[in-house]
Amino acid sequence: MNGEKFENVRGRRPYHLEIPEIDGMFFVTSKQKSTNYDCHFYLFREKRDIVIQLQSGYLGGGIGYPKDASVTDWVESAKLPKVVVVHRNLSEVTKYTFDLDQRTVEIEMLHPSGAETGN
Repeated sequence: MNGEKFENVRGRRPYHLEIPEIDGMFFVTSKQKSTNYDCHFYLFREKRDIVIQLQSGYLGGGIGYPKDASVTDWVESAKLPKVVVVHRNLSEVTKYTFDLDQRTVEIEMLHPSGAETGN
């Protein structure tokens, strides 16, 4: 992207999720010998890579898999500055609400059925 090469990209081909609502894409890179990873939101029009770091988790590992697969990631919604990405695996569903302006993320664990945990 713009001559930059990214290594340790999670998931499988195409290694990113298109986000047409914001004219962008989402992908995740792992840090070597670390549980930290970077969530990248690349905005094509602005030629800008917004990076938000997470400490642990499985986000990005389901990129490239069909939405009905046992492990998958997808963009649930996108309206700047917020983008919601969901990761599902065999045991849980996790919703990540990213604020691209603040470079923050709220993480919500859901039951595999999609119902919220807690009350």
